[in-house]
Amino acid sequence: MTMLQDLDNADTERNHELNWYSSDPEPPNLPLLRKTLEWAEAEAEQPRELSEWYQGSWITKRGCGTACCIAGKVAIDNGAVSLDQIDAILQGVDFDDLFQGDYIGDFAKRELGLLEIEAEMLFFHSNNIDELWEIGNWIAARSGERLR
Repeated sequence: MTMLQDLDNADTERNHELNWYSSDPEPPNLPLLRKTLEWAEAEAEQPRELSEWYQGSWITKRGCGTACCIAGKVAIDNGAVSLDQIDAILQGVDFDDLFQGDYIGDFAKRELGLLEIEAEMLFFHSNNIDELWEIGNWIAARSGERLR
């Protein structure tokens, strides 16, 4: 089962999650979500060894550079991770030694204004570009919008 096959169940879970808020949660950061998905889509068109997008890991070595997932891109571009930290991780320093308490997914979830179920769906490791856009539109629908 793919994450997209589970969107109906995710709707139910999102509605349950929304009911826990005493007031409406902040809307998703659609400009940042759109920008990040556009980046991933452009990178997905590159040959695999040259692409900076790889949904399977928040950061990894690839070819002569690095690649990251949606959450990793948001964290890197918005200051949660320094170049020194990225270099250390790529050299084998334990991730947990560098990030005490604030993990990449948590940071990206906050920056994107996502609910827990939305982050789970968007950051799923095997999503392809089409699935990411569909999930992005599902997230945007919470604000009555579409990304494209």
